Amino acid sequence: MNNKKIIITGINGFIGRNFLHVILEKSPDAQIYGIYRALRTVEHFIPVECDLSDREKVKCVLSEIRPDYIFHFAGTAYTNDWDILFSSNVRTTLNLLESVKELEFNPRIVIIGSAAEYGIAQKMPVNEMTIPNPASPYGASMCCRTNVALVFRNMGFDIIIGRVFNTTGADVTERTPVGSFARQIAQIEKGINEPVIYAGNLEPVRDFIDISDVAEAFYALAMKSEKGGIYNICSGAGHSIADILDIYVKLIPHHKITILKDKSLLRKNDIPSMYGDYTKIKEETGWEPSVPLNESLKSTLNFFRNRK
Repeated sequence: MNNKKIIITGINGFIGRNFLHVILEKSPDAQIYGIYRALRTVEHFIPVECDLSDREKVKCVLSEIRPDYIFHFAGTAYTNDWDILFSSNVRTTLNLLESVKELEFNPRIVIIGSAAEYGIAQKMPVNEMTIPNPASPYGASMCCRTNVALVFRNMGFDIIIGRVFNTTGADVTERTPVGSFARQIAQIEKGINEPVIYAGNLEPVRDFIDISDVAEAFYALAMKSEKGGIYNICSGAGHSIADILDIYVKLIPHHKITILKDKSLLRKNDIPSMYGDYTKIKEETGWEPSVPLNESLKSTLNFFRNRK
């Protein structure tokens, strides 16, 4: 990607920030444009203010830059509002792809997808041939996002979708169990809270993967994928939420922790088990996860320990 023009949407999001670090390390001469509505930081890239829900603005930006690569990481996850989800996850994707089509150029386009698209699957681990069966508004919106992308791929555009599973690591949102547990433990260690951790359902099994591995996977796909289409970005192993909490508790042996159920964290349609198969991306690019779960959870906890 050296000396190439690269657009990253959602550049200040969890995925975008970490992917930017990989680009800067591996392709230091790349010309990086970060599309945003509200930036937290502006470092090592050219900021481009653009509301992706406005197609004319999107088309204007793409016309001016004409990038070689587009990484579409922008979107919304933590809401059940259908209008917000479809505007953020589907409409933005459609606007990007329609603009590329109208401008008659063909960059490599890498789009983030989600394990939530698989929803309630009959067999584990899920691979890319598993039929999506979403169980949440977010999962449904991401299915639509992928389907929009596949329509344009079938028109001949160079499109890759990376379906990301449950991401861990420094700066993960506390809206996830991984982030919530780490924040609560950090507050216990600082004496802010009593040695009590509040949790929802501890039984669901999920596929946890470190954010650095996710960022490396997107780079590998952009550089090495020949077939395109959908790829799972996952660890290939399932761990229950109880396993995650147990690892955290063992990281602070000097505290006697009480676990209490918080009914407000329970979901009516929680998927019992979801973990993936990353054979396809490994065979095509050589990528495979490298950060052990324990190390990733330590990084997550240390982030919250150091956060002011």
